[in-house]
Amino acid sequence: VSSRFQAAWHQASTVETSLGLALSWSGSKGTAGIVGTAQSVSESGSFMTDSVELGNGHSWTVGMWIRLDKKPSGETLLVGSTDGPDSTNWGLSVRDDQYVRVWSGADTTRSLEAGAPLALGVWTHLMATFESGTSRIGLVVDTTVYSRRNVTFPAASRQRLRGLSGITGAVDEIRLFDDERAVQWSQLEQRTGAVGVPWLKWN
Repeated sequence: VSSRFQAAWHQASTVETSLGLALSWSGSKGTAGIVGTAQSVSESGSFMTDSVELGNGHSWTVGMWIRLDKKPSGETLLVGSTDGPDSTNWGLSVRDDQYVRVWSGADTTRSLEAGAPLALGVWTHLMATFESGTSRIGLVVDTTVYSRRNVTFPAASRQRLRGLSGITGAVDEIRLFDDERAVQWSQLEQRTGAVGVPWLKWN
């Protein structure tokens, strides 16, 4: 796909397929979101995707809208892969102090952390990038860009993305790309998601 989308899940239902890749929820229900319907969860709800190939010379980017309604208990995965050997693991997660971080399981010494905690009850746009050519991870929170950091990069593998177990809140518009999205892309998604601005659905 020329747009480099691997999937754009709009969260309109508990089972949704985008570009042939299915995302399924358990323990969630529909709620008002940034783009129509979102999925809300209360600690026990979670999602999982079909297996998708990541790496193999390609960078990848994952983005989402999150509304955190309660402090999580411990660090909780928002989206990522925690199956298989540590060298293939990676994620975008939030701690019990409400700070978001991007990490690679192949490198326990370095991660990239946001400079401010997520506000409760507020929709926030998050985007994590994994740049294979330079082995760097990146993070954009709303329109704030954090300096990219070199890590021991996660090995290429087939993975099932998962997340949200342990969160009370809601999620909308999970998007996966097979390249390293420019930070301006994330900033555009956040700006066009502002209240009163019509959204375009990306297919």
